[in-house]
Amino acid sequence: MIAPTDRTEPVAELVDGLAEHIDHVRRYHGRLRQRLRAGPRDRRLERLARQLGQLAIVSQQLVDRATQASAGQAVPRDRIEAAARELAADPILAGGDYRCAYCGRDLLGDVETFSTISRDHIVPKSLGGPHGPRNRVPSCCACDRLKSGAAVENVADARAVIARRREFRTAVLEHVRQLVGRDP
Repeated sequence: MIAPTDRTEPVAELVDGLAEHIDHVRRYHGRLRQRLRAGPRDRRLERLARQLGQLAIVSQQLVDRATQASAGQAVPRDRIEAAARELAADPILAGGDYRCAYCGRDLLGDVETFSTISRDHIVPKSLGGPHGPRNRVPSCCACDRLKSGAAVENVADARAVIARRREFRTAVLEHVRQLVGRDP
């Protein structure tokens, strides 16, 4: 089983909040059905009643899933091992020593970075770049997004594009913080 994490408490709070919301939806659904029975036929209200009933069912299913997840359901070991073997044997990631080719970030350094590993096309496929391993490099999600579909021919050009775009976004972020009164 997966060891409980510090996220267990917020999940429990979320589940409680959802359960409260479901009760509210069910009460409203019941009042709406009473109104439909008492008055003349109204297709809009009938449709709303059906949608509320469906919402209550789906919400309850979400609560059930969240409850199971927070209880530390066992993850099949064979799935974990298969995923690990696949990543360990990936020639693009291994060729880049599991580091982002653009910023040098260690892609195995933390869970957030690991969960966003990307294999970026140096010359974008949309611009005619091949899909082969010579045109692909390991990348973190942030650099992949910053480079996006930029027309570059090599990693050095891509690094320059990423640096310019990161500088621009940093300047915009600082300006927005000033406008809304948030200092870093």
